[in-house]
Amino acid sequence: MLVILRQDLNRVGKAGEVVKVKDGYGRNYLIPQGMAYPATDSYMKVYNESTKSKKYQEMQIKKSAEYLKSLLDKQVVTIAMKVGEDGKLFGSVTSQHIADELKSKGIDLDKKKMNLEENIKQLGEYKIPYKSASEETTIITLNVVNEAGDQKPIVEEIEEEVVEETVEEETVEEEIAETEGVIEELEEEEKAE
Repeated sequence: MLVILRQDLNRVGKAGEVVKVKDGYGRNYLIPQGMAYPATDSYMKVYNESTKSKKYQEMQIKKSAEYLKSLLDKQVVTIAMKVGEDGKLFGSVTSQHIADELKSKGIDLDKKKMNLEENIKQLGEYKIPYKSASEETTIITLNVVNEAGDQKPIVEEIEEEVVEETVEEETVEEEIAETEGVIEELEEEEKAE
């Protein structure tokens, strides 16, 4: 029996090929399971039409993926979060947060296709891979900022305060040393008189 395969089958053939199989295998398994059509002229036409529509659908998916990539290349997703000590976030940024933020900008993405290895728990800029329907990987740029509006993490603010206090202490110590030097000079002048 000759059949037209609708999908790739091990040891039988590839999709679209006309192959000869045993009558029982074709009638009782391949055709009822939807894996093959009988090799007749009418089914050849049906198969050719279906392959044309599949190619058209694949082209449309590829075009939409390219358009999505161009949109995401232009976008920087900014998410404001509450921040605790050392720049750590209260909670974390998940793929759902990113998808919601993009949806508010008019870009609808599937959160499951974002390759976020673990939730984001620090301020900063991140590059997140996204696998589109055509299996192309696109990069989403994410910027996590402090909700209070400060762009600097708290760690940097603490470091600046420590530096300022150190500078003030050094200035005070220098003034004390100068004052002691002036007092010593005055005492020496008094002794000399």
